[in-house]
Amino acid sequence: MNQNEGAAESARNGELLAMLDSDDETVRADAAVALARRGHPYGMQACLRTIADAPEPTHAYSTPAGWQLVTIGLRALPGLFECLLAENPRVRLCAEHAVMQITKRRFGFDGLRWPEGEYERWAHWWQDAAYVHDASAPMRELAVGRLRAASAKWLGAA
Repeated sequence: MNQNEGAAESARNGELLAMLDSDDETVRADAAVALARRGHPYGMQACLRTIADAPEPTHAYSTPAGWQLVTIGLRALPGLFECLLAENPRVRLCAEHAVMQITKRRFGFDGLRWPEGEYERWAHWWQDAAYVHDASAPMRELAVGRLRAASAKWLGAA
């Protein structure tokens, strides 16, 4: 990258970072996803910050930042676990969806198909964690503790 390209890259990153403070949640979500896709050091944090922004009209849990966190994968789990404890129920719902998608992939789901017997293994694993986004705060804290413990070996390898 030459000096002019580096300056342009830096300017674009600055624009994206400024867009995170927009009043428009679609602008915030797009900026967060763009930062993550560019490999910006704040990209994953920006996606965690905007996880509930710009949901699909028919699926309140499905957001651009949530799907980008799924793409990031296991590295996103610690931040998502914090989102599972958030006061905001939409943040918890979106984080729950992202955690489910990331952990399904850990069990071999490719977005379309499961390897033989792996859905059952994942479903049992998820049921053991017993996380429910609209449970009481103490119940969510216990469930997140179980999720952290159950995924600790994965995170050591991530």
